Amino acid sequence: MAQARGNDRGDLLTEDRARALQANAGSLQKLAESPDGKKVRELLGDEQKAAKALETGNAAELRQIMERVLSTEEGRRLAGRLKDLLG
Repeated sequence: MAQARGNDRGDLLTEDRARALQANAGSLQKLAESPDGKKVRELLGDEQKAAKALETGNAAELRQIMERVLSTEEGRRLAGRLKDLLG
């Protein structure tokens, strides 16, 4: 498996996954604009806060966000579709 990029706290985004995201940018955009993607953005609330938590590796905040998102049917569907895109 490729080395995780960013910090050395065990990032979820490996080099292989980063390449997969780049290769599927169009599909990701469609996914973000889908009804499920819109619902997940609503669940995120303050997107800047979520981005900051991701950037700084705030595990507690990220866990709360993921629990909130994955507690919904839309969030679970979106997560499954992202997993399929990342292979």
